[in-house]
Amino acid sequence: MTSTPVGGVGRSPGEPVRPLSVLALSPALIVLLLVGLALRLAIAYVVFPGSGFESDLASYTSWAMTMAEFGPGGFYANAGFADYPPAYLYALWPTALLAEGAAEVGDLIKLPPILLDVAVAYVIYRLLRGWTWPGS
Repeated sequence: MTSTPVGGVGRSPGEPVRPLSVLALSPALIVLLLVGLALRLAIAYVVFPGSGFESDLASYTSWAMTMAEFGPGGFYANAGFADYPPAYLYALWPTALLAEGAAEVGDLIKLPPILLDVAVAYVIYRLLRGWTWPGS
């Protein structure tokens, strides 16, 4: 029985194995992601600055402030109501640390999901590129 190393799957004999370029960004992709980010920021902060469910935004702001005050170890003991898993709370934590005040956190609370949207767009691009164009 013979086995083929993972790097050699789908290549012809004698063809060199190309290293996996996970973080490869083309200039066009960078521009596309930046335009998408600018558009999303404009929608959230210029076109519809008061958009979003008030109760959700208030909960996120409260959670961010609780994370900033007590850290992850003391969050659930001091948060009162929290029905989200820790992963999103870790995304909110730097927002409160950057804001340095309850009034400013409300303005920045939309920033983590917007940045995560850009990251997800990049991951989807990489997945589709890997499935669609062999050798990329």
